[in-house]
Amino acid sequence: MKPKLKKILSLILAIVMGGVVGYLIVRASPDFVSDSFTDETKIGKGTTKVEIATSTGEVKLAECYSPNPDWNWSTTTIVRDISVIDNSDATTTKTIYCDDYNCILYTYGMATPTTVCIATDPNVYGNILWSKTDSGDKTWADSSFSISGDDIGGTHPSNLQCGDNNYTIGAKHWLERYYESPAGTFDAMDACKAKGSGWRLPTILELDSIRDQAKGSAPYSRLPNISSVYYWSSSEYSAVSAYTLYFDNGQVSSRSKSSSSYVRCVRGW
Repeated sequence: MKPKLKKILSLILAIVMGGVVGYLIVRASPDFVSDSFTDETKIGKGTTKVEIATSTGEVKLAECYSPNPDWNWSTTTIVRDISVIDNSDATTTKTIYCDDYNCILYTYGMATPTTVCIATDPNVYGNILWSKTDSGDKTWADSSFSISGDDIGGTHPSNLQCGDNNYTIGAKHWLERYYESPAGTFDAMDACKAKGSGWRLPTILELDSIRDQAKGSAPYSRLPNISSVYYWSSSEYSAVSAYTLYFDNGQVSSRSKSSSSYVRCVRGW
């Protein structure tokens, strides 16, 4: 067997046997850049990003997350089924696991996870990691204007409904985490960027995915440290307003971009 082929097969075997955790790479390389705001290669829109090795240009694949130090808190939550776009009352049961800093929503009834790959693990609800705490009380933007061009992360389906009030969002844009307007333009997003690699403001659908539909009292989420206040999403309503979820009653509405609302950040694709 050729040495190069033997090396590749050995790497595949190691992955299958669980011998490789954390980052898996196309080819071995010790020299990687961090996700610092300007060192990414963009492929498409939204949060579709790759990191690259500085020395060879090799692609760095999806990061896996291990609890720090362990999952030390959990609870069951009944939340919207995010696969059903036009009915925010459709539900699914999830288990919330949290360590000292972050939380995941995980498939109910599955064994407690150890390392999970946030971008790819189908058992991680929405394939995102939630911060366990808020990132302040911020305005959405420093002025009133519609997001456009490379500031647009993507567009919601025209029939998207969110919130306890089944609010129709429509074909609205959400803000690109790596927006290209001058730094400091989007205050709420910047609060998430300041957390480090991959952190961003959730879309209104992602924010609605932590609204517990069986809780019956404020705040309408079982995620730790959620307050009965307005939380920003990255989804824009108009030039002057953006969507929020009000965890005092679980309803979605738009608020002036110059208003202050709470920020709860997510990490992942």
